[in-house]
Amino acid sequence: MSNRKSKADIPVLQLTGLAFAAFLAIMTETIPTGVLVDMGESFGTTTGKVGQFLTAYAAGSVVAAIPVMTATRKMPRKRLLVIAIIGLGVFNALTAITSYLWLAFLARFLAGMAGGVVWGLVANYARSLVSSENQGRALAIIGFGQPFALAFGVPLGALGGQHFGWRLTLGMLTVASIVLALWIMFTVPPRPGLVGDGPGTKVLKRSILMPGVMGVLVALFGWTVAHNMVYTYIQPLTSGVGIALGVDVVLLLFGISAGISILLTAVVVDKRLFLTGLISGALMLLGFLLLSVPAAPNYFFISGIIVWGLGFGGAPTVLQTALARNAVNLADIAQSFFVTIFNFGVGIGGALGGAISSLWGASALSIGAGVMCVLVFGLLVVRSRDFGRQL
Repeated sequence: MSNRKSKADIPVLQLTGLAFAAFLAIMTETIPTGVLVDMGESFGTTTGKVGQFLTAYAAGSVVAAIPVMTATRKMPRKRLLVIAIIGLGVFNALTAITSYLWLAFLARFLAGMAGGVVWGLVANYARSLVSSENQGRALAIIGFGQPFALAFGVPLGALGGQHFGWRLTLGMLTVASIVLALWIMFTVPPRPGLVGDGPGTKVLKRSILMPGVMGVLVALFGWTVAHNMVYTYIQPLTSGVGIALGVDVVLLLFGISAGISILLTAVVVDKRLFLTGLISGALMLLGFLLLSVPAAPNYFFISGIIVWGLGFGGAPTVLQTALARNAVNLADIAQSFFVTIFNFGVGIGGALGGAISSLWGASALSIGAGVMCVLVFGLLVVRSRDFGRQL
């Protein structure tokens, strides 16, 4: 009775801790962007080479998510999460103290592995803390970690680098990871790992072949590619339209609209999952269409950024809710596929966006992203069973 009663409420303190874990993972990934010049000078190399720190982190997430989550599937989830959070701190500290470029790259790769584990755990951990009718809301709460880090992570990193230096800034992230690990240890209840599911390869096969899982992952890939085709090249896109606002303001508008989207999604996703997915996809498509209008007034561009953020902000909550419902008891393993596909989509979106920009200019990026959104929208309609049958 007491457990059921506690799950009927929203454990804000516990979910906030999980949201900060997601924030810390994204912050660790993106912080070099704001201090590239200083890092390049410290290591005696070019900013282009130091910029590959982001690639190393993403590679670690892609490589580690599925095998590590599979190998540790029987480990208590709380213990694994705390280890991953401490790992982020240790590898941030290693990056901060080393003067060897190869060791910094290794630390970034290992940090990516730890971040991949964090993302593989927090979604379903959050769902386990609440009743079934509040699971979408729980996902929305932890979902705030990502847009907040994307909107403010780079500016905060640049500000910290300017006032304290990039090494001390990474040291602050290490301290934050220790505090967060203690927060998780003392506030979040334990959650057991999987028991008696056979060899890892069989568990992987079972999770990916469960009805609806593949459809959700394909939609994830499409939306992630579309988003990153434009997001990666937002600076040249903004410059190309001659808008008076700086790219930092544009990213802030996107982050705020994405946060609003998460709030709205939290209200409806548990009861109207399919409809919420359709609206997310339609808003992203509309946003990209507004961005692609040639020689349009500035308010078209600004409206496009805001509408795109409203569509994309709640999309991860929609997809993670659908994935967890479809994967049932193998949700943690399915979530590791989610992390891998997401990071793979980031890389493909960036590469595809670069090719489109080189061939046809930055103005063509939103058109390509719109085409991808049309394909995903068709998938949602055809495979509506994967996302909930009822509107």
